[in-house]
Amino acid sequence: MATDNSQALDLLDMDFEAIEDVPGFEVPHNGDYRLRLSAEVKKVGDNQCLEVGYEVMETLKKNNDADPDAVPGTKFSQLFSLQGDPEKVKKALGYAKLLLKPIGEKVGEGNLMVLVRDHLPGMVATATVKRRADKEDPEKFYPAVKNLMKE
Repeated sequence: MATDNSQALDLLDMDFEAIEDVPGFEVPHNGDYRLRLSAEVKKVGDNQCLEVGYEVMETLKKNNDADPDAVPGTKFSQLFSLQGDPEKVKKALGYAKLLLKPIGEKVGEGNLMVLVRDHLPGMVATATVKRRADKEDPEKFYPAVKNLMKE
């Protein structure tokens, strides 16, 4: 029995640096990335929101070389409120338009619903990602995605 346990323990004989990092759900450090997109309308709290999801495929350029590369497979997302306070909805739709209209133009689609339903899921794009720290919790970050372009 001790021999079986010793052999099993031998499987753990490695430095932590030799073990690959696993992807998580976090906003990558500021830089340019190749991303796989997803999009859906989902209920958050009492309101429907458009969620644009991103999965990091590759770090193209970091703004600070000292920052770690994002682990491929790392996911993060942005929410755009579609219900609730009319002024907040108007602002959210304006930001969604700013982000998604260039992709719509590239694929020849001018309707947000059709773009979200038929084009964004699985699309590969490049983008500039910036992290914005939460005012209450400086360890929590929100994404600001710009220059989203279909490859």
